Amino acid sequence: MTAPLRRSVREPALAVVLVAERWETIRQVVDCLRAQRDPGALELVVATASPDSLGLDDDEVSLLGCVRVVQVQDGLPLAAARTSGVRAATAPFVFLGETHVYPRPGFVDALLAAHARGYAAVSPAIENANPDGRLSWAGYLADYGTRAPAQPAGERDSVAPYNTSFARSALLEHDDRLAELLSPSSELSAALRSRGHRFAFEPAARVGHLNVSRPLPWLAERFLGGRLLAESRIRRWRPLRRLAYATGAPLIPAVLVARMLRDVPHRSLPLPRGTLAAVALGASVSAAGELWGYVVGGSDGQRRMVKYELDKVHYVAR
Repeated sequence: MTAPLRRSVREPALAVVLVAERWETIRQVVDCLRAQRDPGALELVVATASPDSLGLDDDEVSLLGCVRVVQVQDGLPLAAARTSGVRAATAPFVFLGETHVYPRPGFVDALLAAHARGYAAVSPAIENANPDGRLSWAGYLADYGTRAPAQPAGERDSVAPYNTSFARSALLEHDDRLAELLSPSSELSAALRSRGHRFAFEPAARVGHLNVSRPLPWLAERFLGGRLLAESRIRRWRPLRRLAYATGAPLIPAVLVARMLRDVPHRSLPLPRGTLAAVALGASVSAAGELWGYVVGGSDGQRRMVKYELDKVHYVAR
């Protein structure tokens, strides 16, 4: 199913691509899109395995310019589902969002203004949407600290494959391998740069990111994140390089913490006591996941991570 469920007379300026199983998981995201200055300029693309059970609320999307529901194969990796969303979109720019990432007012205008300056990919600033404790902050710092609002605006050398806005045409230049490029630890930045594209960080465009903060799910997510990183790497690495990284895995926590302290403006954030210790713990657990991925390998890490990505609100401390 790719035909629009509703379309305005205007051509959309920006598509927001979400992967979801149930309407409830994206209701708050849609509320944030409706609160933008010109929601009629937005195209919402929802990739789902079960369109009939999605339960999309017609009234709640009535202000948006266009809404599409794209059916994808059940169990499909998130990167492949997002690729289907990119292909189904019609807007010239696409923001690859998540069920737990909430655009702030002015988000759309700031992204489009940055694209108008010639950037093929624009990264918004990311805030901690649930600053309720050290685990939430530790996960936020590890995953998104380099995109904190205090970071300076300007051109960047690399770009993340999601929670980023792209010129759709730039992505479709690599249509035959787009699902691979939108995966974690991909070569997306190098592929886009090879075609002459440039990237920017725009702190005027902000989103709030919900972070896992319940202890056991937090540990599991840290481990799976490291494992997925390793699994994505070894698919294109030679055995000798895989062995070298497995041997050096005990050094990973020190490297990750040092990099965070160097690159993230943590002193400007209201961090609870014990946050840096939690960062070190998370880095150690992530390193253990990497080691597992390098040594054992496997293919179910993405499937297990999907439950955290699509329904993250269940893993947040009340």
